[in-house]
Amino acid sequence: VVEHDAQIIAAADRVIELGPGAGAQGGNVTFDGTPEKAAKRPELATARALRPIAPPPAPSRGAHARVVSVVGARGHNLKGFDVEIPLDRVVAITGPSGSGKSSLATDILYRSIARHLGMGADVDVPIAHDRIEGLGLVRDISLVDQAPLGRTSRGNAATYSGAWNRVRALFAAEPEAAERRLGPGAFSFNVEGGRCDACAGEGSETIEMQFLADVVLVCPTCRGARFKPEVLAVRHREKSVGDVLAMTVTEALAFFARDPAIVRALGPLTKLGLGYLTLGQPLSTLSGGEAQRLKLARALAETKKGKLFVLDEPSAGLHEDEVDLVARALDALVVGGASVVVVEHDLSLIARADWVIELGPGGGAAGGDVVARGTPAALARKDTRTGRALAERAAMIPEAPARRAPRAALDVATSGIEVTHAREHNLKDVSCTFPRGSIVVVTGPSGSGKSTLAFDVVFAEGQRRFLETLTPYARQFLPSMPRPDVDRVVGVPPAIALEQRTARAGSTSTVATVTEIAQYLRLLYAKVGEPHCPTCDVPVVTSSPAEVFDRVRAAKGEHLLLAPAVSARKGTYLDVFAAASRAGIKRAIVDGAMIDTDAPPRLKKTVEHSIDLVMHEGALRDLGREAIDRALSWGKGAVTLRAVGGKAAREDVLLSTLRACSRCGESVPELDPRWFSFATKQGQCPECEGTGLDDPEAGPEDSDPCTACQGSRLAPLPRAQRLAGLRYHEATSMSIDAAHAWARRLMFSGDRAKIAEAPQKELVRRLAFVEDVGLGYLALDRLAASLSGGEMQRLRLAAQLGSGLTGALYVLDEPTIGLHPRDTHRLLSNLRGLVDMGSTVLMVEHDADTIRAADHLVDLGPTGGRGGGRIVSAGPPSAVLADPASPTGRALAEEKQTARLRTCLGASDDQIVIVEPRCHNLKIDRVSFPTGRLVVVAGVSGSGKSTLVTRVLFPGVRRALGLEAPAPGAHKKITVPKSLQRALAVDQSPIGRTPRSVPATFLGIYDEVRKLFANAPDAKVRGYGPARFSFNTPKGGRCPACDGQGVISHEMSFLPDVTTACEACGGTRYEPSTLEVRYLGLNIGDVLDLSAEEALSVFRAHPRVVAPLEIMVGLGVGYLKLGQGSHTLSGGEAQRLKLAAELAGGGRTKPTLYVLDEPTTGLHWSDVAKLIGVLDQLVRRGDTVVVIEHHPGVVAAADWVIELGPEGGNAGGRIVAEGTPSAVARRATATGRVLAELLSSERPKSLPSPRAAL
Repeated sequence: VVEHDAQIIAAADRVIELGPGAGAQGGNVTFDGTPEKAAKRPELATARALRPIAPPPAPSRGAHARVVSVVGARGHNLKGFDVEIPLDRVVAITGPSGSGKSSLATDILYRSIARHLGMGADVDVPIAHDRIEGLGLVRDISLVDQAPLGRTSRGNAATYSGAWNRVRALFAAEPEAAERRLGPGAFSFNVEGGRCDACAGEGSETIEMQFLADVVLVCPTCRGARFKPEVLAVRHREKSVGDVLAMTVTEALAFFARDPAIVRALGPLTKLGLGYLTLGQPLSTLSGGEAQRLKLARALAETKKGKLFVLDEPSAGLHEDEVDLVARALDALVVGGASVVVVEHDLSLIARADWVIELGPGGGAAGGDVVARGTPAALARKDTRTGRALAERAAMIPEAPARRAPRAALDVATSGIEVTHAREHNLKDVSCTFPRGSIVVVTGPSGSGKSTLAFDVVFAEGQRRFLETLTPYARQFLPSMPRPDVDRVVGVPPAIALEQRTARAGSTSTVATVTEIAQYLRLLYAKVGEPHCPTCDVPVVTSSPAEVFDRVRAAKGEHLLLAPAVSARKGTYLDVFAAASRAGIKRAIVDGAMIDTDAPPRLKKTVEHSIDLVMHEGALRDLGREAIDRALSWGKGAVTLRAVGGKAAREDVLLSTLRACSRCGESVPELDPRWFSFATKQGQCPECEGTGLDDPEAGPEDSDPCTACQGSRLAPLPRAQRLAGLRYHEATSMSIDAAHAWARRLMFSGDRAKIAEAPQKELVRRLAFVEDVGLGYLALDRLAASLSGGEMQRLRLAAQLGSGLTGALYVLDEPTIGLHPRDTHRLLSNLRGLVDMGSTVLMVEHDADTIRAADHLVDLGPTGGRGGGRIVSAGPPSAVLADPASPTGRALAEEKQTARLRTCLGASDDQIVIVEPRCHNLKIDRVSFPTGRLVVVAGVSGSGKSTLVTRVLFPGVRRALGLEAPAPGAHKKITVPKSLQRALAVDQSPIGRTPRSVPATFLGIYDEVRKLFANAPDAKVRGYGPARFSFNTPKGGRCPACDGQGVISHEMSFLPDVTTACEACGGTRYEPSTLEVRYLGLNIGDVLDLSAEEALSVFRAHPRVVAPLEIMVGLGVGYLKLGQGSHTLSGGEAQRLKLAAELAGGGRTKPTLYVLDEPTTGLHWSDVAKLIGVLDQLVRRGDTVVVIEHHPGVVAAADWVIELGPEGGNAGGRIVAEGTPSAVARRATATGRVLAELLSSERPKSLPSPRAAL
């Protein structure tokens, strides 16, 4: 904590003091230790702050004779009291926060006296009170608060104190100034004449860098001196006016020691500890405490007789030494004939006051009364908050650590995240501790509760706690998190979830925008890009006002001469309209509509607006130079010509003194980063509206590029801008790898180097992070929606690495999905980087290398569904994997056997042949897929696997079979054997989005179940048919309260929606009479609550129900409940249900091509063997299975492997190996090396029969 308060310092465990002085005299650590030791070092500022402070026993100024009385103070929370405020004294008004101090001192006393003295125009109306007596005793009044003194660099200590007027006069009196006819005005940087014209006396130019810190460039003309050379040539005692501005107050007082006016103006600053300020330091850079002391310093230099000063907490931000200076200054004001009223909490100032008025006793409604008044010594004897505080401060001695209550040291590195009795979903009172500052892997069989523990308990609790710290208004804009079913979660830091979902990516989101690379690239293009004419494509140069004048006069026909005062900026801009109206400018065009400046529209503050002031309408040939210059002044160096009756924006001609084409003279405005986004009005191509296509409604395969922007999606102006010779869309078309190399090579000089330094550094840094997570092959303009779940998760991981957050909890869901085993170490290295920054990584993972690389491993099981939900082993990976009870340990011990489950069938006579596929990065002459075989397409990430299989093979085969499909990617020819009749993609898209779609209905077994219930004796007696047992039809027996959904969602307005089980049916989905019908002792609601494994024993006698259930169990999803809403299923679970539906078709299906993309997603090693058995069953019945896969076990179990590579992106797209797994294992490729290691010790194990495998 940064603090000056003596009580907090005394209670600290450790004190670090900086000093010994302020400004240039500070910046050193002068003490580091306990408060007790600091108190024994009298030379330290902290020791002086910790000294006991006792109020003087008797007032130094005696009894007061003159008072101002406030009668009936009742505004805000004041309770209608009367109080006398002594004059010619220092009066402290104190009390708890919110007790009414400022209401009394500022809102009643100051406002009433100020308005009585004729200051009403600038003073608000006083709050409610009856009257003030003694107004005539006050001749003048001043409010000294902490409000900023200025918002620009034009005000400084010299001008504010009045010293600069005398300095200007001294310089103007020099003979050299007289020779050059330079008067005092020439030595002011606030008026034209002597100041530098290039920077208007600012000395610098501020470049807005949006989300980065603004860059301040020294003016190249005056080099920061703010004045013209002839002014700087004038010397006063060998110093220029620029030299004087660079002096500190202390140095200036020494230099001008013989000048009474300057000493009188600057002297009070040193008395208040501000001698370190430079005379030219802008007032806008001062702290609140410095600003208030500067105001007080000016008050000390003024005439004080009969004046009342009202100060609002002048001790704020001040050390005890500086508080002493303030107290001396207040005393000096009173000695000089003034009166002081100070609102204050600082006990040092209160103790040194002449009179104290305490309000209270509490704050808000509990305050507003006068609880004590008198001298500080008298108050210290009273039992009030201030009285007790004064008494304690007088006796305060820092406590030694041994005398304090013991404080347990918290070692963040060794402390953990503790979960106690978690019961969410299938977790069975799970209690565990995850070490913080480490990589923790949660693994176990599919459905064992891994994601529930990591996401639904730990992450949900961390996120929920963070959201609860926000206001209800802010929470309505954020995603809601339900409270997990857990007794206690302790030690959860701010949590960030990186999941596999791509749904959050918007339709226009790209790799560059998701990683925030685009923001830095756009900033570079906007600030240091080389502008080019959009018509002539030549670099633009600066135009002179005379050239603009000639072009305006040359315009034929009648035009509106417009001054672009505001261009696409947020705000209300009443000041612009008011200023224009006063200047005689009657009309303006606001957001395309003509308005009267005397009656401006009410603009929304949060919406971007454009305001063009109408400077002239009609012919331009006779327009004078003065009118053009006036328009340029209002338009900040630019004017716009709009033909009368012409269309806005498209036909406008912009003319600027800043930048113009040397060939056609057209001006190019300064572009900001928004111009380089096709999602903004400024940046998008007006013809295709940023889609890049001639037909925005068509897909990218079915439409030609936009003829206006050539598919770049950008408007002409941003499209013409260059950076190192590249246009923006050319830069974003590069891969991450190429862009990283290009960004590192960018070189700038002069001011451009200073402007580009921060964004270029951050751009290179973020590109490197994306490269490090194995995604260097992705193009920057690749749509995020087209990425796989694994790619999107790693992209978000790269963005988090770039954010530089420390001490966070990152929860990841299988980050190795889509990653070739060769690149796993790079991902682990990045995760280790997060840990090294003080964060904790908690991930659900099945990858063997990742499991072994963890710091802490948690293995759930022993099976999935109701058989899971328990921690069977936890600790270091070596210990867990050696534990006989660990299902993961057993599975990894048999990983080589898993790889040899199938007998390799090799190639076949019939093949699907694709000739010259050229889609995206593919560079293949010919590729063959043997039919009736399990074919695995492998290769490193980005090598072209998905392009070949899902963009060329699958749609090409479907079209060849006469089936509906999108246009396949570029290729020369596809040959499909006559034996193949169907083609089906078994992907991970949801099978439904509401609770109405459940596994039982998707697999078609619920019809059979409903028939069984309809045949039950109770159902026949009641006349119930199968429809009675449907929860999807209103005519059935579904619960009318929840319409058969089993749950009811309660909208909580600004709070998160709450989903609860339906009270009427208890979540069973049915009304009571329907639930009375039983089958083998179970009602229809009980059946929906069964897992697939449990349902097998119940319906053993019914093959049509059992067959799909057996397949579900065989695919590792036997833990899913028959009535589980499909919207709650993961992508991998949805994919395996689709496989189950296909296998359940049995002999009814025709020879089919099945295409699967990473079916091992979410599968434990123990379940991979089951998946291989299911895929083998499809092959044995004559189907062709083409799988995109990285899992070594699946690749090794294939009949035929096609490996693409050798790298990703442009360096991939070729076949680097092809053949049986054993043949590929002999090749020195990425997949070959993994297979060689896996097949090195062959322990063949025959594959059980398909039914046994299931």
